Amino acid sequence: MIEAYKNFWKDSFSFRGRTERKTFWPAMFVHLILLAVLLNFYHFFTTLNTLYLPLFWQALGTFCIYLFGIYIVVSFLPYLAITVRRLRDADFPWALIFLNLVFLVGPLVLLGLNLVPSSSKRVNDESTENRNTVFNKKIEERNKISFSQALAHYFQGYFSFGGRSSRRSFWFVQFCWWGIFALLKMLVFLAPHFDWLLFGQVSIGTSLMKLFLILFLLGTILPQFALMTRRLRDAGLSEIGSLILLTTSTSLLLFQKILSRTLSQAYVGHRYDLVEYLLFLFLGVVLIALIIACLSKADELRTSEKSILFNKMD
Repeated sequence: MIEAYKNFWKDSFSFRGRTERKTFWPAMFVHLILLAVLLNFYHFFTTLNTLYLPLFWQALGTFCIYLFGIYIVVSFLPYLAITVRRLRDADFPWALIFLNLVFLVGPLVLLGLNLVPSSSKRVNDESTENRNTVFNKKIEERNKISFSQALAHYFQGYFSFGGRSSRRSFWFVQFCWWGIFALLKMLVFLAPHFDWLLFGQVSIGTSLMKLFLILFLLGTILPQFALMTRRLRDAGLSEIGSLILLTTSTSLLLFQKILSRTLSQAYVGHRYDLVEYLLFLFLGVVLIALIIACLSKADELRTSEKSILFNKMD
C-alpha cells in the first residue's frame, strides 16, 4: 500500500502507460484517508471547547485546513495522471477524466469505472507503470559542478525528486534564488514610491511587482523542494529522514505565520508568549538541522547501519 502511494507521487507527470486496479486502489485509499484525517483534525480543533489557549487551537484548526487545501492542489495532477492510466488499463477513453467536472456525481461515477478489471486488449509490451522520462529524469551530481551546470540541472530536475544534488550545486542555486528574491522584494518596496512620483498615487507598477514576486515564488516551490530532497539524499539522509525534515520545517513555518496572524487580530496580552517562544525555539532547531544537512558533504551523514533517518554506508 505504501509502495503504491509512493508511485502515486513518482508518476505524477506520467499520463502514458497503464495502472492496474491492484495498484490504483491502495494508492487512492491512502490518498482519501489523508484527506479525511485533515478534515477531521480541522473539525476537532475548531470545535474544541476549552478556555485554555483557545486561540492556539483555533490557529491549529486553520493550519489543518491550509494543509488540506495545499494537499488538494499539489495532489491534483498526480490524481489525474493515475486516473488516466487506470482508465486506459480498463480500456476506457481517457476523456472520461472530465467527469470530475460534474459536481459530486462525476467523481463517484469515475471511481466506479476504476473498479473495472484490466482489459484483455492490453498491449503486452506496454508496462503497467510507464514513467515519463522527461519529468522524472534523475539528476546525479557526483563530480565538480559549475554555476551554469547547477542552474541547468535545477531546471532539468524541475519535477525530479530522485537522484542526488551536490553541495556546491545546491548552494549555487540557493544564492541565485535568494538574490532574485531579494531583488524582487526591493522592487516591491520601491514600486509605490515610484508610482507616487510618476502618477501621484499607487498604480499598476506596484501591482505588477507584487505579481512578479508571487509568480516567482509559486514557480519555484516545487523545484526548490526537489532540489532539497536530492541534496539531503546526497548528504546521507534516507527518504523518510528527508521527508520528516522538510515537512516539519515547512509545517512549523506555516503554523507560526498562522498563529502570529491569529494573535495579532485579538488582544491577548502576554498569555501566549511561552507558546510563541517554544514554537520559535522548535522551529529554530529544525531549521538549523536542515541547514547543517544541506551544508554536509556527500554521504557525510551516512551511518554504519541503515536506520530510519539515515542511509547506510556503501
